[in-house]
Amino acid sequence: PKQVDTIPPGRFFLLPCSTREKSMDQIQKQALQVAKEIIVKFIEVGRISPANFSEHFEPIYDDVYRTVTKTSPTAPRDKDDAVESE
Repeated sequence: PKQVDTIPPGRFFLLPCSTREKSMDQIQKQALQVAKEIIVKFIEVGRISPANFSEHFEPIYDDVYRTVTKTSPTAPRDKDDAVESE
């Protein structure tokens, strides 16, 4: 029988993943952090209590995630298309 090498202690095995998976994971983490900061701020100002945290966290996270994953409108291509403020 062939011996299978084990992963030495202190080492780990990485599975390859696509760039899209990495960026989606990163976006999810950022959305989670933003939602957490919003919840903490709402608790600090008394809009949400720690007792009803679970009722509010998911909808806030969903809104943040949906917002950051929307495709942004394209930027104007030239100066004539841009709205100028004076």
